[in-house]
Amino acid sequence: MLTRVAWVLVAIWLLCAFLVAPLHQAGIAGQYIIAGALLIASLGMGLYLLAKGKDLTKNERWGIILSIPVWLLLAYTFYR
Repeated sequence: MLTRVAWVLVAIWLLCAFLVAPLHQAGIAGQYIIAGALLIASLGMGLYLLAKGKDLTKNERWGIILSIPVWLLLAYTFYR
């Protein structure tokens, strides 16, 4: 299950990387949309950690715990 979550997060990151410039050129404040998507992704990882925390290995838990601040930092950089 965690690998599916990781692939979804990679897809979100790629969408962010490829959609920023076209949205900005179209006059849409795409950075706010992307910041919201990253915020939702980090909240989803936190909820997943809370729901499945006991079933995860130590490495999986630490991977999620360390990736949440990274996604929040990415969201902040797009928001700012």
